[in-house]
Amino acid sequence: MEKTLIDLHRLEIRDPQATFVTWQGREALRLENGMAQVPDSMVKDGSIEVLIGTEGPAYAGVAFRLTDILNFELAYAVPHVSGQWDALQYDPVFHGSNTWQLYHGPGYQHTAQVPTGRWFRLKIDFCDNRAAISVDG
Repeated sequence: MEKTLIDLHRLEIRDPQATFVTWQGREALRLENGMAQVPDSMVKDGSIEVLIGTEGPAYAGVAFRLTDILNFELAYAVPHVSGQWDALQYDPVFHGSNTWQLYHGPGYQHTAQVPTGRWFRLKIDFCDNRAAISVDG
């Protein structure tokens, strides 16, 4: 079943510093240090595609397969290392702890061109025990 989210105000926001802003002509949710969750979005296998914009260093991404707020899988882009081996990253989160120290290297990090100063598409396709992450296709 395909779901498209248009209204940002429906998100469950878990960032006390979150604000709604207009950036490059689009309404956007600006997160400082937290996350926003699509309500009733328990999806085991599927695809998620979001538009992300950054103006500098950031770890912008998508949490998926949320069991709860402390246990999920995370895919994110790191624009300040664009073109380097760790510009795209996958990180399972257990009991609220990121595990990049255990899950790193090929299969968990990848080279990508991640822009700053403009919108880009981050897409995660996930099925069974695999996930594919891409920036702008």
